[in-house]
Amino acid sequence: MKKITSQRKARKEIASRLFSEGITSYKEGKHEKAIDWFDYALELDPKYAEVMKCKGVTLYKLGKRDESIKWFEKTLKLNPKDVNIINDKGVPGAKTFLPYSYFVNDFVLGKMVP
Repeated sequence: MKKITSQRKARKEIASRLFSEGITSYKEGKHEKAIDWFDYALELDPKYAEVMKCKGVTLYKLGKRDESIKWFEKTLKLNPKDVNIINDKGVPGAKTFLPYSYFVNDFVLGKMVP
């Protein structure tokens, strides 16, 4: 049991580092590369909600609105009370969508610049 727990912990730590690389790539304007890093992180930790949000932001930035909404919805399934996603999608279940990236700069990702 300890071995499984330590493996999970190691996977989460590596996923966190990959996520950081994705944020760095995003800040450098390398959005496609950021998506790659986020995907690598999600392979190791498929329920990493912050990565899902950031992938949604980056997809939106790339003009992939429908795909970005899918990632915001996945995040909401994991965290149904995540007010930031609810606000950014508009009313839950509605077809309206406020660009998450406008809210993210000062909140979830800190220094992430559109």
